[in-house]
Amino acid sequence: MRNSDNYGEITRKVKIKHGIWTGVKYFFLALWAIIVLFPFYWMVLTSLKDYGAYNSEYIPKFFTLYPTLANYAEAFTAVPLARYFMNTLLFTVVTTALMLIVITLAAFAFARLEFRGKRIAFTLLLSLMMIPNELVIITNFVTITDWGLRNTFTGLILPSVTSVLKKTLHRCRTSFIMPPRWTAHLTWHTLPVCLYPYAVQRL
Repeated sequence: MRNSDNYGEITRKVKIKHGIWTGVKYFFLALWAIIVLFPFYWMVLTSLKDYGAYNSEYIPKFFTLYPTLANYAEAFTAVPLARYFMNTLLFTVVTTALMLIVITLAAFAFARLEFRGKRIAFTLLLSLMMIPNELVIITNFVTITDWGLRNTFTGLILPSVTSVLKKTLHRCRTSFIMPPRWTAHLTWHTLPVCLYPYAVQRL
């Protein structure tokens, strides 16, 4: 009987400690979430205040009783903001598509094909990771200008695709070296159907 009472007492203490630890953990997680999300809340709150109300606040308030969308309307009319969004969307979609095509084909060649200079070429590509992007900004700008591609989508997309190549090629190559069993006999014809989805998932 005494052993049963001791076991119940130990279980109760363990549950209490676990509950206290869980409460402390969630308290700090909630506190951290508030700290991280507060700048976003403040950004949205400020955008919903008109210029006069914002300047009249000697001490900034954490809420507003008269929200307005006038700032958003002015932002879209003062500058072609919708065009900027469309440019960003087009740049992202085209860059991502080209990146997947180029990296997947290059990784497939380095992983599954045998050709002279394969190891040297792959080592040179990986060595490019040691060169920071800031070091080639001027070089890229001069090259794009010489090609007549300045202030064009092509001149913006090409450097982005090549800069991503050196960072993700090794990871994608690893996906092709250790593929699922059903892709053991890959060819160029089965690559789009079999391994493209797998490589995209790994990326």
